[in-house]
Amino acid sequence: MNNIVDNLGTYAIVAVILAVFVAICFVIAKREKNSLDDILKKIPEENKSLLKAQPYQQQDSKGVKFNTLGLVADIKENGDKATLTLLFYNEPRDEFYSQTTKLKTTEVHEKGYKPLDMLPCEMKYDAEYHIHNFKKLI
Repeated sequence: MNNIVDNLGTYAIVAVILAVFVAICFVIAKREKNSLDDILKKIPEENKSLLKAQPYQQQDSKGVKFNTLGLVADIKENGDKATLTLLFYNEPRDEFYSQTTKLKTTEVHEKGYKPLDMLPCEMKYDAEYHIHNFKKLI
C-alpha cells in the first residue's frame, strides 16, 4: 500500500502528460477539419459532384497503386516553389480529404495549372486507414 502512495505523484504526472497529449491531438484534428471545411466552402457543388464520380483505377496486381483525378483546390506560390492543395473523395467514408504537393512555380505556369482543374494523380492505397494517399501527379 505504501508503494502505491509513494508512486502517486508519478501517476499524477503521467496522467497530466497524457491529458495534455490528448488535448493537443484534439486541437490539431479540429484545426485540420476547419481547414478542410474552409476549402470545401470555396468549391462549387458541380465540381464536388464531378470529384465524387472519379474512380480509383487499380494499376498493379497488388492493389497498392491507383490512378484517379484530383481537384486543385488551391495554389500557393512562394518564390520558386508552389504548393498545390488537391482534393479527393473517399467513397467508403463518404468524405472529402485534401493532400498537398510541391512543384516548381515555373512548372505550374508552364502546365497552366489553376484552381478547380482536375489533374491525373497516382495514389497509393493505405490498407490500414482505408484511404488513398497522394503519391505524384502523372
